[in-house]
Amino acid sequence: MNVISFKDKDLISLYASEGITALAQAGIINGFEDGNFRPQAHTTRAEAAYIILNLLQQ
Repeated sequence: MNVISFKDKDLISLYASEGITALAQAGIINGFEDGNFRPQAHTTRAEAAYIILNLLQQ
């Protein structure tokens, strides 16, 4: 079941949507302030560090 609530969820590839949904539900990722996930953008080191930190705190 896909429950991603990002505004640009239609741009997320099918192979990644299940993992992104799980990470969002776990509070590990939350997208950007404008409600988008920006799946076509490059991830910055700061964003990667944020995700890793959230994973380690789970």
